[in-house]
Amino acid sequence: HGLAVGAMRSAARPEHRFGIVLNQSPSVPVSDDPADVAAARRHDCLLRRQFTEPLFAGRPPEDYAELFGAISDFSFRREGDPEIISTPLDYLGLNFYYRQHVADAPHHEPDPAARTAIDIGIDTTRLPDVPRTGMGWPVEPQGLTEALVDLRRRYPGLPPVYVTENGCVQPDERDAAGRYTDLARIGYLRDHLRAAHDALEAGVDLRGYFVWSLLDNFEWAHGYKYRFGLVHVDYTTQERTPRASYHWYRDVLEAQRG
Repeated sequence: HGLAVGAMRSAARPEHRFGIVLNQSPSVPVSDDPADVAAARRHDCLLRRQFTEPLFAGRPPEDYAELFGAISDFSFRREGDPEIISTPLDYLGLNFYYRQHVADAPHHEPDPAARTAIDIGIDTTRLPDVPRTGMGWPVEPQGLTEALVDLRRRYPGLPPVYVTENGCVQPDERDAAGRYTDLARIGYLRDHLRAAHDALEAGVDLRGYFVWSLLDNFEWAHGYKYRFGLVHVDYTTQERTPRASYHWYRDVLEAQRG
């Protein structure tokens, strides 16, 4: 990463900007039990801090060796790596969809040396009793505020931030005129925009917010099964039909410009 940023900057024009995009899902313990709290911290290291600490603090997380020491001697590290990895950036992109609710659990592999890097003794299946998206993900907009504010708290020199992905899958409904009335998606976006604004008021240098996604599209391992788009796509005919969320979001943007 650091070498790539340096190489791109060496060939860039003054107006070019370089950054990185990271998924950021805060890990929340399912209870106050110290074991669950410790499990959430391990999960946070796995998903977030093993990336953000080298990038913005110039060092690995303090619990990195404890978490992965049984499966690595860390001989991959080289002198000068921290300085390269922490090359200053012009922005950070943050992708947020949901919080992770974490409980302590037995390891899948009893032998520490035989475990994979993600076998860290946790369970993330205990979802809270909150609304869910069409993919079953919990809808907790405050998690976006938490992710943004936590980054600012941890890293005083954090570059400007953009929410580069935020959106949801919701079942398609159509009214008598055949229009797609995805009211649940509108509620999701409205509440997450408010959460982003809360982070802005808390001092986060938040420069932009991008919905995932303008169009229905191929979604990684899920293929075409799930639809995130503000615009419905008929995959057979390629016809594009704006959903209600498209018109709502357009109006929000126009109101802000006014």
